[in-house]
Amino acid sequence: MQQDNPSGANDAVYKTTDGGVSWTSQVYPPDPAFTGRYFCAVHFVNAEHGIITCNNYYNGNVDPALYSTVLWTDDGGANWTYKDFGNNHISDYDGRLVNDSVAYVIGQYGVRKKTTDGGATWTDLYSVSPYSGMKLFPISEDTVYYVGLDNLSLYGAFGMTLNGGGTWPTSVVSLNTAMRAIHFNDHLNGWIGGH
Repeated sequence: MQQDNPSGANDAVYKTTDGGVSWTSQVYPPDPAFTGRYFCAVHFVNAEHGIITCNNYYNGNVDPALYSTVLWTDDGGANWTYKDFGNNHISDYDGRLVNDSVAYVIGQYGVRKKTTDGGATWTDLYSVSPYSGMKLFPISEDTVYYVGLDNLSLYGAFGMTLNGGGTWPTSVVSLNTAMRAIHFNDHLNGWIGGH
């Protein structure tokens, strides 16, 4: 590694341009005081446009306006900016870009968010749910699949939206298996996995 984590916290972003032989630390907004942040997922839709979702831990001294659980880049990671959700979110486990302006984010307690303008504004698709979303897999702007687990990791769940986030039907697919991985080749053929 060529330099240490610039924020000095638990989070770090690195980029390689030589297949992983060397890595360069990326610059991004530091953690606010009294918080701890862990990056959960990184996704790029092309060489320039990417998203990072975070798991934040904070205490009562933190102004929620100072942090977000999403970082966004439009220049290949040279600069990362916070994307304000407009309310408190502690744990977002996955974020996926559909194109350079549309993205979905999923997380704890059924939190679901969507942006269609590059993260400038977000639509709250939240539905009270015992299932936290762990991983997303978009097929199109309107069709997105996800896997998750209940708060005790006793049940694994699969869900989807077929209408751009308007509804998210969910079904329990396993007992004692927390679903954390998903891949679909097309609208019908896919795999999910967990432990």
